[in-house]
Amino acid sequence: MARDLRTNAIVGLKILNPKKRAEFNARFRGLHKPSEGEISLLLKHPNIVETFEYGLTTEDELYLVMEFLEGATLFSALVARDPHLEGRRVKFIREAA
Repeated sequence: MARDLRTNAIVGLKILNPKKRAEFNARFRGLHKPSEGEISLLLKHPNIVETFEYGLTTEDELYLVMEFLEGATLFSALVARDPHLEGRRVKFIREAA
């Protein structure tokens, strides 16, 4: 969670782990695939968090500025066996897919 100093809005700030990013990109070496930021800017759907911008930090780490949603992630709710998911797990997983 962060505050956008231009708009004063609360946003989600995702800073990608450089090691995980390097390992992931190594699997696609030579394919010149778009970055996560480029892809996420294109995704527009009511069930997908909106990405507002992406770029590099002053320490060359990739970041994404996204819509901030309050609450737990579906993954954490599944792992915690949240009772609110009882009988609806497959429905939520399908929607996410």
